Amino acid sequence: MSLRLPIALTCSLLALPAVASGQGPFPAPIGVRIPVPPTPVEGMGQTWLGYELHLSNFAPVAVSLAGIEVFADQGSAPVATWSGSELQAMRLGAAGQVDSANTLARGGFDVVFVWLPLPAGSRPASLRHVVTVRAGTTELAIDAAVPVNPPSAAPVFGPPLKGDGWIAAFGPADPNGHQRTILPTHGRAAIVQRCDRLLPADRGGAPVRG
Repeated sequence: MSLRLPIALTCSLLALPAVASGQGPFPAPIGVRIPVPPTPVEGMGQTWLGYELHLSNFAPVAVSLAGIEVFADQGSAPVATWSGSELQAMRLGAAGQVDSANTLARGGFDVVFVWLPLPAGSRPASLRHVVTVRAGTTELAIDAAVPVNPPSAAPVFGPPLKGDGWIAAFGPADPNGHQRTILPTHGRAAIVQRCDRLLPADRGGAPVRG
């Protein structure tokens, strides 16, 4: 009997948009966590929001990530939609691997790195994410909302360097090694260099102080 339990549980989780009377569709067995609310940053004529979705699969089987939609505030039209190879390129497993099949293993954990461009001056108060997974021909979705910090929450740095020859390099972008460096901090996966920027100097081999 115990050997049949995972199969029964799989059927109950993934073959159900069937619903009891008066209830909505059964949610996807996926945990979605957004550890740090995004803060809008202006650049290159657009507003940018950089953040991560942490996905955990609580189903007893692997599922496919069919797509992710993002809605701003109470909007009915998505401001971003990702699926297929585009979504696959945004993902990274806990050990740094990339899954070309766009699946989330049984008990698996993934990070989806979002670098969301919006029209300049956009100030959404919140974002709602619809994560859709597929098992066979069955699709299930789960909603995950996150507040958006005000622009004033972004730290502003003055010019701390002296002299000339300084070059801004490895700034925030997608994909970028800084944005995609996952470090466990206090027992949690964290991105400590989400908007980091290196400022190397080219002085023709001369000593650099700043």
